[in-house]
Amino acid sequence: MKKQVVAIGVLASLLFPHPVFADVAAGDRIITLGNDLTSAQRQQIESDFSKTSSDKVITVTHADEEQALHGIVSDALIGTRAISSSLIVFQSPGYGIRVSTKNITWVSASMYSNALLTAGVKDADVTVEAPFPVSGTAALAGITKAFEVATGHQLDPTRKDVANQEVVQTAQLGQQIGNPDKAAAFVNELKTKLSQEHPQTDDQYRNLISEVANQMGIQLNDSQINSLVDLLKKINGLHINWDAVSKEALNVRDSLNQFIHNHPKQANAIVQFFHDIILAIAGLFKQLFG
Repeated sequence: MKKQVVAIGVLASLLFPHPVFADVAAGDRIITLGNDLTSAQRQQIESDFSKTSSDKVITVTHADEEQALHGIVSDALIGTRAISSSLIVFQSPGYGIRVSTKNITWVSASMYSNALLTAGVKDADVTVEAPFPVSGTAALAGITKAFEVATGHQLDPTRKDVANQEVVQTAQLGQQIGNPDKAAAFVNELKTKLSQEHPQTDDQYRNLISEVANQMGIQLNDSQINSLVDLLKKINGLHINWDAVSKEALNVRDSLNQFIHNHPKQANAIVQFFHDIILAIAGLFKQLFG
């Protein structure tokens, strides 16, 4: 009986999700503007975002970016100015995260989606933009700050730190292998396997990473593997629930479909990725009903 009650509760939470942020409604918008934009650049960004008088607007400073990325990425990559800006449009519960970018050269849309979910952000359309090409590493700081201002809800600082590390390491991997979307799919698969296998030792983490890398045809050196072990340990400590992990996988499907189209030889690994998620959720319910 207890198992059935728990199962019903889990099923209800999946079918009828509750709002995470009570102070915002679907359609609410908030804009973040880099503090070092010129007046003309600011006007252009606001025009691109179709700014209205009802939009909340906050400024993101270089100090905000440095605080978010200190110790995670080099000062040279952060730069000295806050330029990247964003538009967040809140959506109904269960919508997930959808991200688009303009003039962001290093961090892909799927990397932002994955990292935002790690940070605890969900149910929104997000546009990240700059008036000229920038790396995009610092944009995550502005987006999470905007969510906190709009909702009055402070995100877990540990989750934010891990999310920043995730987006930077995924971007680095994307640059190294020459395919940002493949890197995002790889890290996403690692997180799914992490939730399924619950590694405890460094060797178990390394085996998990090597297994997924081999499946996706990614070559990693010892330094890259060690960095990923550190990241996965931190993600494992966040105790992200099944629902969030499943949404994360589904919300990058457009990028993964494009990857499959461009790399048909790797399609089986991606298909297996989604198959594993379905089996894992089915296994969860089988245990509950027992």
